[in-house]
Amino acid sequence: MVDCSRMDWPNVGRHELGATSVLRPKALEFAREIEQKYPHLGEISARHSRVEPDATDLVEDMATCDLIVSTMGNWAAESYLNDLQQDHTDFPPIIYGWVEPNAAAAHAVLIPRNGACFRCGVDDKGRPDLVVTSWNEGTDVLQEPACGALFTPYGPAELCWAHALLAESVVDALMANIHSAKHRAWIGRRTLIETAGGSWSEEWSAAVGNPGDGGMTVERTWAASAQCPACARQVYAV
Repeated sequence: MVDCSRMDWPNVGRHELGATSVLRPKALEFAREIEQKYPHLGEISARHSRVEPDATDLVEDMATCDLIVSTMGNWAAESYLNDLQQDHTDFPPIIYGWVEPNAAAAHAVLIPRNGACFRCGVDDKGRPDLVVTSWNEGTDVLQEPACGALFTPYGPAELCWAHALLAESVVDALMANIHSAKHRAWIGRRTLIETAGGSWSEEWSAAVGNPGDGGMTVERTWAASAQCPACARQVYAV
């Protein structure tokens, strides 16, 4: 487990760790909790650090994994992770996971050792080329009273669908012999999305199909892009 952040009070409502872990390193606390609850798993390796070029020991450790799951939401780190996989043919497969505003949709993208890379489907800031939902201005991010901080209004009930999607993708990646990049998306119920101020994305409906009433999982190919700078950089390097 790798996480450079510490547990904070706004995390408590939708994080496995609770109030007793506030101000403590998330990765170390979570590893300790798993070891206590499931001692048969043995020691859980954890690092309170960033995924970056200077973390050479971490990069070496990641290269020995069977699978990497990235839910960082940090484009600099995930772009670097993508480059590592592109540059090293023996680097493990990676699953990238994220949620859309209000956790109205969840995504899991499996990138194996060859074929399309993660950058093929996102822009230069890490934003996906294709999203399921579209939101009215001011409905995707709200402001906390008095303090001026911004937050996305969803909790553990909405996140459970994202957790299930990622868990299923992890098991499939480890058990199946998958050779091409796959994209799975959990799509929430239309009534809840519309109540929160959202609607189906026209681009998604045109490319994948209108989700109708939602409440479904969709699987599609994560296609290679001829304009992908990461793939082009890899080809040039060879």
